Amino acid sequence: MPELQMRRRFTRFPIAFPLRHRVEGHPAMGAEGGWTRDLSGGGACVELAESLRPDVSLRLLVRTDRGTISATSRVIWRGEPPRGGGGIRHGIAFTQLAPDQLETLRSLLLSLRPWRHTRGRVPIDLSITCQVTHPPGPSLRGRVANVSREGLLLRLPVALLPFTDLEVTLPTPLRSITLAGTIAWVEPRDKRKSRTAVQHGVRFTRLDWPTSLALARLLADPV
Repeated sequence: MPELQMRRRFTRFPIAFPLRHRVEGHPAMGAEGGWTRDLSGGGACVELAESLRPDVSLRLLVRTDRGTISATSRVIWRGEPPRGGGGIRHGIAFTQLAPDQLETLRSLLLSLRPWRHTRGRVPIDLSITCQVTHPPGPSLRGRVANVSREGLLLRLPVALLPFTDLEVTLPTPLRSITLAGTIAWVEPRDKRKSRTAVQHGVRFTRLDWPTSLALARLLADPV
């Protein structure tokens, strides 16, 4: 089986990074979004909105914390659509990587551990609005410093207590994305120094597939 052959040949690292992809040979089709489930030196398992048949060629762009990886790839296998909805799993193999892209991929994989699920945090500097929902609180303006599929790093003008529930709204060219989460940790007072913004770790508490896909498209867009 191709999937098993790929796993034997390359070590798989479980990590979720946002991606954009375009089917080769179909210029009328726009770039679509998705997420990686794991990544290796030879390919990846990805979640996509649509079902692509094996042997389809793709132009793939994966946004990582080490930089953007652009590659030509080929679909090796595809899974069944989830019963409850969501992304469809595909196994893809890289067919062409430019030398600088290969170096970025190698650098990323060397920083990972195959036995540990890693949060793929993507750096981004974005102005946002934040509404405290429980306990009921004010609307605040702040900035996001990085985002993963599980949460984000938020900078606010005031310190919120851990376990505070909130909704963070990110602007996009098409529509705003609202993400529900809870404060997981707050930067200690002695670490803030002279900065006016307080760092908060936010863990998402609700992230359906349409919202997850919109977030992937925002993060993976070339900047």
